[in-house]
Amino acid sequence: MGMRLNAAGALEGDAAAPSAAAAPAKYVLGVDVGSTVVRCHVYDKTAAIKGSSTKQVEVLHPQPGWVELDPEGLWTQFVDVVKEAVQAAGIKMSQISSMGFATHRATFLTWNRSYLELLG
Repeated sequence: MGMRLNAAGALEGDAAAPSAAAAPAKYVLGVDVGSTVVRCHVYDKTAAIKGSSTKQVEVLHPQPGWVELDPEGLWTQFVDVVKEAVQAAGIKMSQISSMGFATHRATFLTWNRSYLELLG
């Protein structure tokens, strides 16, 4: 059949040898949203931590004896720790193959999927 360049400029054809650059390493994110911190680790295939980030959870006290979390603030912290851990690992988001997520809360929030805003 022979070799040819595809639209992306890569060689293809039955004689093309597999390239190590064609399949970048994949990583797993572990995210823990705890009572006091939001934390993210990036793990490689040997379960070694390649990058991390942690942020304090912003706790609100609307009146004495009450404790609440700002859902938008929590979402922002979640996004920030993921971005920072991936950056610390020196990899691209496209190299993340999966994510594990842990939380110790018994509360849930409903979000508008299109706009990432809280619903009522």
